[in-house]
Amino acid sequence: DDTCTVERLGEGSQSSAWGLPKGAQVRSLGGRPLERNTKRLVKRITKAKKRALPAVVMGISLPNVAVTLKERPFRFSVELDEQLGLFVVQESAGMALAKGVKPDLALAGLNGENLFSMTEAELEEKLQQASLPARFTFLQMPPENEGGLRPDSGPLVSSSEDEVEVKPVSRPAAAAQRPAVAPAPVPAGAADERPRQESPTADLPGGASQEDGGSSTTSIIYLRIDLSKPLGVGFYDACVAEKIAPGGQGAALGIPKGAVVRFLGGRPLPPNTKELVKRIQKAKQKGFQELVLGLVLPTFEAVFEGRPFGFAVERDDTAEVFAVSFARGAAEKKGVAVGCALISISGENVESLSKADVQTCLKETPLPARMVFRAPTPAGESVPPDSGPLVPESGDEADAQGPGAKRARTQEPARSTQDGLALLQRLSNFRIDLSKPLGVFFDKECRADKIGPGSQAKELGIPPGAQVVRVGGRPLSKQLTERLVKRIGKAKQRGMTSLTLGLAMPRVTASCASRPFPFSTVLDVGRGVFIIKETDGSAADQIKAGMVLTSIGGIEVVGLTEADLSKVLQGTELPVEFGLQPLPCGNQADLAEPVL
Repeated sequence: DDTCTVERLGEGSQSSAWGLPKGAQVRSLGGRPLERNTKRLVKRITKAKKRALPAVVMGISLPNVAVTLKERPFRFSVELDEQLGLFVVQESAGMALAKGVKPDLALAGLNGENLFSMTEAELEEKLQQASLPARFTFLQMPPENEGGLRPDSGPLVSSSEDEVEVKPVSRPAAAAQRPAVAPAPVPAGAADERPRQESPTADLPGGASQEDGGSSTTSIIYLRIDLSKPLGVGFYDACVAEKIAPGGQGAALGIPKGAVVRFLGGRPLPPNTKELVKRIQKAKQKGFQELVLGLVLPTFEAVFEGRPFGFAVERDDTAEVFAVSFARGAAEKKGVAVGCALISISGENVESLSKADVQTCLKETPLPARMVFRAPTPAGESVPPDSGPLVPESGDEADAQGPGAKRARTQEPARSTQDGLALLQRLSNFRIDLSKPLGVFFDKECRADKIGPGSQAKELGIPPGAQVVRVGGRPLSKQLTERLVKRIGKAKQRGMTSLTLGLAMPRVTASCASRPFPFSTVLDVGRGVFIIKETDGSAADQIKAGMVLTSIGGIEVVGLTEADLSKVLQGTELPVEFGLQPLPCGNQADLAEPVL
């Protein structure tokens, strides 16, 4: 249709062979984000053919499946797939199957409530208490990614005529061949670390959502800037707007303090203000008059001690948010203004709820009520992300050749990487001796509660909080200690003398209310992560040497140099929460035993 949404599939076509469903929507094409406009889709494909390109990469969002069931039992079962972070349908029968509930769908919503961040026990309770008829929302799982395709695996193509004379930028071979990796989830709090369903990744331009440090709750606003005028915005080193000059272009566009530039000149931008300046300079050298700038708007928390809260919201179907329609009294004093978007109420995301459900949440949420808002959308006209000229990622990248270019690259300071955080997703494999007691007291969900002194587990280095998710070459479909005991008993019955356990390392959240912070860090260049080097002992129960610093105030520590991190630590507001996690460890790299 007119919004790039699939209406019909040609028999025997490429799309049919892919298994593309009706309702799917094209969101990126040729390495660039695509506005929901079929004319632009056609124009971009036509341009690719004119350039004699044999293939392009297309990014597609799959439609949700809505099912209403009027009676119990619901006749389908789900299990939490920890690798995907989703409740995946395992079996379906009866009316559920007839209405389209099939294995490999992911359960995302129940009666308008978002089910992300729940444990299996919490979900089971929700299903038991759900009012009838029950309205379920399922996500379709993407098909197998052909050859580990990335959004930028193919040539760059745009429908913008401004790019006709711009040469495509060559990419380093290593970057082009690197497979996509899943992000390391940042813990929301220290109280409950049970396996939970993760919120699916939001669509960011050109696939920037993970490789470029995006967030699963992030949306980007695109504005056109005039290069003949000063922008009038002062930035931190991480491209965060620190000062907005009165009367400047930034103020006229409505760029708020705290906004982060994530996209510039047709490409994702790393959190590096030097790169931002370099890219703008490059655009001016090429004679461009304007650029498209992509901003992530800042969020803030407001805590209400009593009712009325002093604001009202209306559903903005265009922006797909609940926008504040008026604010006064307590809300106004806390920074809530007309145009702010309401993101969550007492930890529950409301963006996918109906207006009636949001009103119920506001009415029934206990006090004090913690609410998260996003700053108002800038007043400047929003434009498609690919409507401006394309500028290379680095000022030297397109033109530098020979030894000089190599020298420039080697002088670039080392940074933390998304791949480094993804490393933390790996399991720690420990081969245990079945002739000795392990010496671990597990809770009901296979999480190490206590480690016996002098025990086998203590010698192996298994930390408290680690959770067994794999035993003898097979995952535990549910992390239940009784299943672990049965699996170990089975191994002993077969005469096995050792067994490999795969453990997920615990995540930790530590809060600091004052400076100096009780730790120092060093960048492990090989792994691409910041390691806790030393601690002063005041937070020894939470922050330990050798841990990885994963987030500061809920923002992943990605794309930062050591100097960048130092400035972020100096400038972050207090109190601040730090996300930490031990590196994967263990005495066994690979499983080399019979599969149980």
